[in-house]
Amino acid sequence: MRNNDINKEIYPLKQMPELGVVPEYMLAQCIRKSRYGEPKTALKLEKLPVPSKLKPNEVLIYVMAAGVNYNGVWACRGLPVDLIRLFHNRGEQENFHIPGSDCSGIVW
Repeated sequence: MRNNDINKEIYPLKQMPELGVVPEYMLAQCIRKSRYGEPKTALKLEKLPVPSKLKPNEVLIYVMAAGVNYNGVWACRGLPVDLIRLFHNRGEQENFHIPGSDCSGIVW
């Protein structure tokens, strides 16, 4: 493993870190309440923190492909359910939502 990979904060799209290296940040298409509306304006590519603590029933996946479905459109609009508010009511702290439930990649 090269030293510059160990200290890298974020990797550009299509550049994979060495196996086992987890960067501090990731690039993801995310939704914020202030942008609720049509997907073309609600979704923005952002630099976000990689989850540092995983729950016992979670895994970290290096996503190589992701599916898009209509649930993502609803999430962008905040209707019929405001997912960010719902997650806050459940105790989550994030003020954004990364839509998607279908992906393929490597369990990291």
